[in-house]
Amino acid sequence: MLSAAREVILRYAAHPAFGGLALQLSPEGYAQLPGAEWGFDDQTVARFERATKTRVPGEGDERFAARAKYLTGAARETWLDWRAKVVADFHRELEREIAAAHAGGKLYLAGGSMFD
Repeated sequence: MLSAAREVILRYAAHPAFGGLALQLSPEGYAQLPGAEWGFDDQTVARFERATKTRVPGEGDERFAARAKYLTGAARETWLDWRAKVVADFHRELEREIAAAHAGGKLYLAGGSMFD
């Protein structure tokens, strides 16, 4: 997603009408995360473990069920806080890139259909 946004910024930031970039937040889009029961894959869990210095239980074929139980139970608050931070960090990075490419450029989060 960052790559696609960078391409738009690179192409259009020099145009005087460029005021920034809007991300449409919708249930079917990639600009917001699905529910708390999403993201138990190996890569995401490894990132979570590194960032929070937490060990998530689960091995072998049963790891996804063990992760789900732990991340939606005992570690739910830490899991949701970390996910929110990752999304916020992405938005901040994108906002910095927009502002660096065009003075006064902004990131707009368009959430009008977010809960449809």
